[in-house]
Order: sequence, then C-alpha cells, then structure tokens
Amino acid sequence: MRMKIVVLDGYSLNPGDLSWAALEALGEVTVYDRTPPELLLERAGGRTPC
Repeated sequence: MRMKIVVLDGYSLNPGDLSWAALEALGEVTVYDRTPPELLLERAGGRTPC
C-alpha cells in the first residue's frame, strides 16, 4: 500500500517553479493550492463532510 501524502498549502511551498516528484516517489500525492480552515480536517483526513 502506498502512503497518502496531502499538501494543504501547496502554493506557499511551491508557487509553480518546483517539482513534486520527490514526494510522488514516496506515495500518492494530493496537492491543494490553499486550504481554508473549514476544510482542513476533510482534506487532511481524506474524508468528505457529512
């Protein structure tokens, strides 16, 4: 099973000029440009809201 990696504020870490390849080599990567506070748990836990 591959590790799931979630980047919640990808724009701050990588405004578009870097590669996510190093993380992708470690597992399944989902990158969100920005995550508002109300979506933190949903996105970090991979769950959809009730």
